[in-house]
Amino acid sequence: MGDHRNGSNDSRSWGDVPARYIYGKAVWRFWPFRRMGRIG
Repeated sequence: MGDHRNGSNDSRSWGDVPARYIYGKAVWRFWPFRRMGRIG
């Protein structure tokens, strides 16, 4: 979100993204750090 957090337009403003708009597949986990790595 960087330096323009208060001026950003993201899901905090308009809510969750409907599943029909999500494309692709998760292949890598970044959080939590202790579980970071490739998703099997």
